[in-house]
Amino acid sequence: VPDVFCFTVMGQPDLERALLLSQQKKGKGLFQCPTYAVFGQANMTPVTHPLPTLAFGVAKGGRWGTALNTPVFKTIWQKVQKMPEALAHAFTVKLDPDTVFMPERLASLLPPVKLKSFLVNCNEGLHGPIEVVSREAIKHLDWDLCGKIPEEDIWLQSCLQRVGALPVTAFPALLWERGCKPRLEGTCGAYNVAYHPRKTIPEWWSCYGQASQFPLTADWKVYRNKNCPPGVGGKSLAGVPEPYSTAMSPTACMQKCQSIADCQGIVVEDNHDPSTCFLRSGLDDMSHCFMSPANSLWVKRQVWNATTAISATTVETTTTTTTTTATTTTTTATTTTTTT
Repeated sequence: VPDVFCFTVMGQPDLERALLLSQQKKGKGLFQCPTYAVFGQANMTPVTHPLPTLAFGVAKGGRWGTALNTPVFKTIWQKVQKMPEALAHAFTVKLDPDTVFMPERLASLLPPVKLKSFLVNCNEGLHGPIEVVSREAIKHLDWDLCGKIPEEDIWLQSCLQRVGALPVTAFPALLWERGCKPRLEGTCGAYNVAYHPRKTIPEWWSCYGQASQFPLTADWKVYRNKNCPPGVGGKSLAGVPEPYSTAMSPTACMQKCQSIADCQGIVVEDNHDPSTCFLRSGLDDMSHCFMSPANSLWVKRQVWNATTAISATTVETTTTTTTTTATTTTTTATTTTTTT
């Protein structure tokens, strides 16, 4: 898990408390962060920072009928800016309670610590279900410059831009959200950092379980934004179509590779499900592979250990997660801004 401080706001206890308690009980999502906070009006678990005088109820409106919640979050962001436990970490992550969060996947998307920056998680800009802001950006925020914007995520982006924070593109890898483009067709089966919205306990854990199935085991390593076509760092498999599939889940692509002895790795569209699936051999020297922002190269560990390392790229080691999943069917709603 990277060096992050995470927080959420329990603005609707009747709807969100049980969901957060479920995550807390198993130590997942927000509760995996090195340091975390839960803001709420009442002094009840899992709230760590009660704010009894703050009015959490907000109206809805605007183009999408979403929460006009800037006043609530302005107060909370101002408190976070002054919290020693927040400033002790390189990045702050704000989460909605109904966001499925896999913090161990975040590291490869983070810019250098010393940059005044934030991650852009949607083609339309900063999107509320997960907001990742660097310590340097938080330290320089001037709340008088933000403008009068009723939606918190648009308001926060304005705050950050007006103090010169660098927007770092991180979609769709950071957030699986059907309100953003590309409009992902699957449920929770790719290697994203966060998935939203999952408003009930069965939905949340079903999504977490699906996301945890990829990769299948810890015996794979990922090169984000990398491709190895035949003759350029890799080889196609004899008798196997190229690509193997144009619409296959990343998990199924990996399973197919595992079933073929000569298959050393796969190339899939980064964080897409379904995805185009390429099966690869000949990965003995990957120095000829090239940067490809739309792809991720997954390589079997035993192959990776024997290959030439690729310079100037992020190599991410996967970890095995044991999860109890719910069997309830997940229903995905379309949304475009935070509703907390």
